[in-house]
Amino acid sequence: YYITGTPNSWNNSDTSLELTNGGGDVYENPVFKVLIPATGSDISFKVTPKSGLGGDWSKCLTASDTEGKFATNNAGADLKIPHVEGAKFYRVEFNMLDQTWKYDALNFNTYIWQAGNGNGWGSPASPLYSPAGDGKYTGFMYLDGEFKFRSGEDNWNAPDWGKGASEGTLAEQAGNLSADAGYYKVEVDLGALTYKLTPITTIGIVGPAQAGGWDADTDMTYNKETGAWEATVELAADEMKFRANDGWDINWGGTENNLTQGGNNIKVATAGKYFIQLFAYCDSKATFKMTKQ
Repeated sequence: YYITGTPNSWNNSDTSLELTNGGGDVYENPVFKVLIPATGSDISFKVTPKSGLGGDWSKCLTASDTEGKFATNNAGADLKIPHVEGAKFYRVEFNMLDQTWKYDALNFNTYIWQAGNGNGWGSPASPLYSPAGDGKYTGFMYLDGEFKFRSGEDNWNAPDWGKGASEGTLAEQAGNLSADAGYYKVEVDLGALTYKLTPITTIGIVGPAQAGGWDADTDMTYNKETGAWEATVELAADEMKFRANDGWDINWGGTENNLTQGGNNIKVATAGKYFIQLFAYCDSKATFKMTKQ
């Protein structure tokens, strides 16, 4: 299903605003969702099934005479979302079994936070960052059993997000999530109300500043007390980076106070033995320290 309306100039062939249930069985999860950017004015639209793309309007979902319900086969008027002041996005949900729909006006924060067993339920909380302000957040953190995501760094003021109806989904003010003890790349999409955990089994120092060059890492050890990946290593006056899982999908570069994913190579000015701490966190908060021994 796809949105056809004012957000895409009523282009019945456009597939950029796709409603999805995450790919599951429609009878197990009949709720399809999409995030629509706010336009600053009212939004009118229909919902086009895949079979109707390209100009066949006869199968579109439209408004019903009953509030909160939708009609099939293009039988009603256009669906409408009235402008909500301050909204950046609207999350639209259609339940295909009971033929209901709803929307929520959203204004995403730059950061959300993880609190759980792995960090003493937020002492301190672990940050996740959304650089585009679109509700898609990424962070790196240690998890150990139960945890949740929350909107406040140091409080539980609503909203917070926990276990959704199916694996990998979230719901507001819901029960605790859970993960095996370990370090993870954590991705959250508050528009789709989903999350993904990617285990990080190793983080290493790589590059010609250390003995393995660009082919082999000097592995670091995670310290739960400091929240840092740590290593003592001999370095040459050359270049280095940090990377996870002995690959390049996840890597950090930049400067000591501003590490980013895929950032520039780090320059080691003076050769010697260094104690290095990497605080992976998220872009805009990731840092490292190098202490010459």
